[in-house]
Amino acid sequence: RAYNQEDFEYKKFDITNKDLTNTYIKVNRILSFANPFVQILFNFCFIGIYGLGFYLINNISGNVNFITDKVTNTITNISVVAQYCMQIMQSFVMFAMLFIMLPQASASIKRAVEIINIDTNKDNEEILAFSPDYSNYQNELNSLYDEENKKLQPLIKKFESEYHKKFNYDLIKYQISIMTEKDYEHSSLKKYFNEYNKIHNKYHLKRKEVRAKYRNYVTQNLSSSQKENIINDKFKNHNLKGIIEYKNVSFSYPDTDVPCIKNISFKTNIGETTAIIGSTGSGKSTVVNLIPKFYKVTSGEILLDGVNINELPADIVRDKIGFVPQTALLFKGSIKSNLLFGNKEASDDEIINVLKIAQAYNFVSKLPDGINSFVSQSGKNFSGGQKQRLCIARSLIKKAEIYIFDDSFSALDFKTDAKLRTALKNYTKDSSVIVVAQRVSSILDADNIIVLNEGEIVDQGRHEDLIKRCKVYQDIVASQLDKDEIEKTLKLKERVLNEGGNKDA
Repeated sequence: RAYNQEDFEYKKFDITNKDLTNTYIKVNRILSFANPFVQILFNFCFIGIYGLGFYLINNISGNVNFITDKVTNTITNISVVAQYCMQIMQSFVMFAMLFIMLPQASASIKRAVEIINIDTNKDNEEILAFSPDYSNYQNELNSLYDEENKKLQPLIKKFESEYHKKFNYDLIKYQISIMTEKDYEHSSLKKYFNEYNKIHNKYHLKRKEVRAKYRNYVTQNLSSSQKENIINDKFKNHNLKGIIEYKNVSFSYPDTDVPCIKNISFKTNIGETTAIIGSTGSGKSTVVNLIPKFYKVTSGEILLDGVNINELPADIVRDKIGFVPQTALLFKGSIKSNLLFGNKEASDDEIINVLKIAQAYNFVSKLPDGINSFVSQSGKNFSGGQKQRLCIARSLIKKAEIYIFDDSFSALDFKTDAKLRTALKNYTKDSSVIVVAQRVSSILDADNIIVLNEGEIVDQGRHEDLIKRCKVYQDIVASQLDKDEIEKTLKLKERVLNEGGNKDA
């Protein structure tokens, strides 16, 4: 809807839906004829067996005792043969069902193989740098990439000469995904797509084996204390704690060459709140998602306490972060079990403390079982604001060096929001805090507000400064608050603070 693509998506869905409908109609028509046909065949078979049996009985001759025994044995044999015949025919029916199940199994196993073939070692490749043979590892990988490129080049050249355009695997994959089954069968793209996958998967699995081999070496030959010492050596010269610095960071998602964010530079400080604001699609969430290494930067660098995060294993980086994503997600269990995901060793007193800071203890204490109250899957038995506060409490109990709140106050009313942020200020005085927000009222008191527009920083500073000089920020504020409302918001905030920000809401 945001990109006015409704008609296109409707058509795309309609094509896929009609294709699926036609397939189901075809299958059910075949089954509707197959079932009666099989039943008729069964009945004719039984008629044939019993007809043959009665014919044999009719031709029996001899004395009465002999005839009686012969008829009895014949009837018994007829029943046995009929039962055996039925079991044999049922086996054929079950065998025929295999042909119905095979296409479904084939589609499922393709997806299962895709998941199995994911190279998890690639996502945390920095740990392989601990291997003394790291240069050999890089050489092996590079040689496999070179081999793959040599194999793919003839296929790519043939495609480009036939279609007169540059080969783009992701585009071909997308085009195939929206084709009907009939179009797919007659498309020449299928040939190139399958051949490319065949070559790529072969070398992908080889690279996976190489990464697994070196990872196993590191895991088996280096103790956790040795790895810890290597990591600590990276940090000790900087004498920093919880400071994130972006240096000319640009990033493009894997399926596109267009940068989502460009030349992002800023630095957080201990005990200060850095806020990121901008219109929908300006790249706010993308900026913070790069910190926990959900993605790797395309260019530039992100420093954690002076060390480039690309030099650090993902688990080391994530261990320093308390992250609350846009979607508040709770797991089936209890409130306590959910909060223990943040810190397994936390006591009940610590849990209650963070619930109070997150302004969640007031409603939790009213539940029949308190912190042991039941949480359904995805927290469906709580409201949006309650889920957000519980997720915030889960991140706080970790006592991290860096806290990231990605639009995590959106479902809270202003009074609760103000109390929560005031309590956070005291709790996070030894940490850096990054807040992504849509609502201006949530970031008025931030120490540094970064204004994003189309993936670039247009300005940064405090609210008082930005409202005077930054046009984009002025437009965002004007779309949400007028001058009177800003003053009322600030006065209401002061009143809330005077009431005590660390009290429950």
